[in-house]
Formats: sequence, structure tokens, C-alpha cells
Amino acid sequence: MPLVNGESLAEVILQTRRRAAGCPPATRSWWSWLSEDAYIASISRVMARIARALEVAHAGQVVHRDIKPANILMDRDREDRVYLCD
Repeated sequence: MPLVNGESLAEVILQTRRRAAGCPPATRSWWSWLSEDAYIASISRVMARIARALEVAHAGQVVHRDIKPANILMDRDREDRVYLCD
């Protein structure tokens, strides 16, 4: 697996909650400055990518038994780079 310059989806969710509470973003990532609607649309695309990855894994008889936000890594610079790990 390549080194991912980014954060887990769990951390992205936490940062988004902090921003909603008025705290400045901790990182300068592509999701840091999205409006709420754009964030929801973007995370929906991320989850669609993860679903496609799971479909490929399942077709190869591989089962990922620990799917959670902490196991989804998001590239800090590109929305289209998302990794399912663990």
C-alpha cells in the first residue's frame, strides 16, 4: 500500500464537527473549506468509491470485516484518492 498523505475519514469527520462549532480547520485539505452541502456531496462520492472497492474485493472472495471511518484513508490533496485499509 502506498504512503497516504492524508487522514482517516474518522479524523475528517471530527475536524468537520470542530469547524461547525467555530474552530478553524486543523489542516489545509481539499475538504477543509467545503460548504456543508459540498462536503456531503463529496463524502457521498468517497463512500461510492469505497463501495466499488468492496465490490472488487468481494468478487475476489476477500471479505473486509472491519469497515469503519478509521479504516478509510483520504488523500489530503485529491478527492479521487481514497483507500480502504486494515
